[in-house]
Amino acid sequence: MKRIVRLTESDLARIVRRVIAEDATAAATNPWSILKNSPTPANIAKVIYDSKGIFNDDETLVIAALSKIKDKTMWWQVNKELQKLTGGRGIVQYLNSFMVGDDYSEVRWNGTDAVDHLERIFGLDEYSDTEKYPFKDLKTDETFWQKFDLPRGIYHGT
Repeated sequence: MKRIVRLTESDLARIVRRVIAEDATAAATNPWSILKNSPTPANIAKVIYDSKGIFNDDETLVIAALSKIKDKTMWWQVNKELQKLTGGRGIVQYLNSFMVGDDYSEVRWNGTDAVDHLERIFGLDEYSDTEKYPFKDLKTDETFWQKFDLPRGIYHGT
C-alpha cells in the first residue's frame, strides 16, 4: 500500500537547505576542491599526505598538488607543513614511501607529470649538477632523469 506524503513549502525548503549543506561539507573535504579553491601550503601538504592510502595510493592527486606549488619558496613552505603531518618527513621522503619508478614520469594529470612540475618549480638551468636538486633522492627510474636532463643536454645512454 502506498502512502501519500504531503510536503509543505517549508518542508521542501528545509530539505533543500540540508542537501546544500551536505554538498558544502563534502566539497570542503574533497581534495580536488581544496586544491582548486584554497591551494595554501598547508592545504597542499594535507592533500599530498592524504594521497597515500592503505591499499591504493592516488599518485594523480600528488601531481595535481605539485601543480599548485608556484615556486621554490612555496615548495619549502609545503615541505615544512608536510613535516608537521608526517613527523619530520618532507616531500621527497614522503613521496618515496609510496611513489616509485615511473610514477614520476608516467602518471599524468591534466597533461602533466611530476617531472614537468619539478622542472617548472626548480628550472632547468638553476643547477649544473642534478645532485644539488632537493628531489635528487626520489625513488625514480632512469626515465625520470632522462626526461629531466635531456633538455639540459645531458644524455643517459647505456
